[in-house]
Amino acid sequence: MIGRRRAIVAGALVVLVVEPALYYVMIINGTNGGSMGLTLVLAAIFQIFLIAPWGIVTTYICERFPTHVRASGYGIGYSVAMACVQ
Repeated sequence: MIGRRRAIVAGALVVLVVEPALYYVMIINGTNGGSMGLTLVLAAIFQIFLIAPWGIVTTYICERFPTHVRASGYGIGYSVAMACVQ
């Protein structure tokens, strides 16, 4: 109803704003002897908000770019991530 690009931007804003707040609450709850159940619920919500936008992004990338461009982008992204880890 709102379009893919707007949905991607909305998902990015949720990840940018909601995820750090949830992470902060989880850390505060865990370090102050908070409830394990609350931490688990917050972690589940964290994962849902973090992973959900990728369903739209993956579909958009597959439709927007030809295969050779997609393959090079994922390859470069993976290589850079591996270089940063080492």
